[in-house]
Amino acid sequence: MKISARNCIEGKIIDIKEGPVSCEVTIETPAGEKIVSSITTTSAKPLDLSAGAKAYVVNKDQPTSAAGALRPNAQP
Repeated sequence: MKISARNCIEGKIIDIKEGPVSCEVTIETPAGEKIVSSITTTSAKPLDLSAGAKAYVVNKDQPTSAAGALRPNAQP
């Protein structure tokens, strides 16, 4: 499958917290960094996610909420 996202990080699923509407999936990278992703429970079920499985974090969005922190004088 070809994707257009520029950020694709390999890791291992270390925790899954499933709720009625959304799931929090924690992935640890080879460098030991932890990334938490929130996906809908409807989307998570067919993926058959499990702790210990290899997974990829794919991020196509650019950060927007951190703009003020990176540029203190930025206008909202």
